[in-house]
Amino acid sequence: MDLKKAYDQVEWDFLEAYLLKLGFHLTWVRWIMQCITMVSYNVKFNGEQLTYFHPTRGIRQSDPLSPYLFILMASVLSNLINQAIHMGHLKGIQINRWCPTLFHLFFVDDAIFFLDAKLQECQNLANLLNQYCLAMGQEINWNKSGIYFSKMCPYALQENLANALRVQVLVKTEKYLGIPSNWGRSRKEVFAWIIGRVNQKLEGWKEHSISKGGKEILIKSIVQAMPQYAMAIFKLPAAICISIEKKIARFWWQNEAKKSRIHWKRWDVLKMSKI
Repeated sequence: MDLKKAYDQVEWDFLEAYLLKLGFHLTWVRWIMQCITMVSYNVKFNGEQLTYFHPTRGIRQSDPLSPYLFILMASVLSNLINQAIHMGHLKGIQINRWCPTLFHLFFVDDAIFFLDAKLQECQNLANLLNQYCLAMGQEINWNKSGIYFSKMCPYALQENLANALRVQVLVKTEKYLGIPSNWGRSRKEVFAWIIGRVNQKLEGWKEHSISKGGKEILIKSIVQAMPQYAMAIFKLPAAICISIEKKIARFWWQNEAKKSRIHWKRWDVLKMSKI
């Protein structure tokens, strides 16, 4: 589930009431609300700045205070889900008898819910989400939301459940923040997209005549930066790293398009630090 402009649609009245409900002191809550409500904007139209105006809801994304407030607001939905589970309206999934039951996961303004393939559960979740959006002012982006089923779920049931939630059926989950969310047994296949992006860049550069200095800048600033985000989260297989190094070395020694040259130095020597 994806929320549409999640930060911009937070209702100030609901936020203030919820902070007081959590037990924060009235003076502290007033300070927080002053930081939120004192903001003003102006629009530049045809090169001319219009008059300032004050919004009536929403929290600023650039404000360092906003993520903490949004997390508190997201806990409202988490509490509603836990209450529905306690009442038996929702049921999570359990991988085996020793694992804890998994009900939902929150990722910034995205959420994943785990349900039984039953029409009643989907209707209960839809009513719960409508209640949350009505109170908080949020709106679900149905175009970016979807439902994913296990292999044993019948196709007719999939269509009924998707219609109940008004979302599309996802055949395969997509990437989240650039990282594949659907994992298989082979880690090499999961990160094959990195090799594809590297190869696409290098193939595009082969058509142009680039000096050695230009090649060095392109390799260091672009190609080597592509897998950095994935490497900061996961340990990439050695085969992926070796394949990237081979493609970089071939591009480094190549003189013209579709013509390879002798590698006069091993890549282990070329990649050593100059210091």
